[in-house]
Amino acid sequence: MTSPREPSPSSAPRGVRARARAFFQQEKVKAVYHRLRGGELTPWRAAASVFVGVLVGTTPLYGLHFILVMALCVPLRLDTAVAYVASNVSLPIFAPFINVAEVQLGAWLRTGAFIHLDREDFEARGPVDYALELFLGTLLFSPASAAAAGLVTYAGTLLARRRRLARERLLDGSSDRAAG
Repeated sequence: MTSPREPSPSSAPRGVRARARAFFQQEKVKAVYHRLRGGELTPWRAAASVFVGVLVGTTPLYGLHFILVMALCVPLRLDTAVAYVASNVSLPIFAPFINVAEVQLGAWLRTGAFIHLDREDFEARGPVDYALELFLGTLLFSPASAAAAGLVTYAGTLLARRRRLARERLLDGSSDRAAG
């Protein structure tokens, strides 16, 4: 009574773990996974992925961060997961501080002075001035913070890789002495 396209009940994997394992063993799912991860995570690719994530995460385009990360990482073959985690730099606890820094930087670029962030100043200046200052500040703050995060990531992953290789050489040398 089953159609030819449906697997028979006896051949279908049983249990959640078995169904999940069968799903992830399909070639299309493997191809999508490898496309999103982009390949081996070298220090350069890790730094570039973090750069993209922080660049996107420090923009005030909330709700679009995932789409922007995907749009930038997939064609560049960067690690989408690393970039998305890095884009969460704008968690609600940090976002107000990032926005204030961007507004202040934009005001400094526009007028040469920082502004007072109070109700009277907002009413006197208007929301358009604040939006312009946020835009200008984002143009400078996002790439600068992304470059700093990328450099720290590059240095950290390079150092970790060197330590791991030195540890492996040390272990290989001790196993050679034990065997000889």
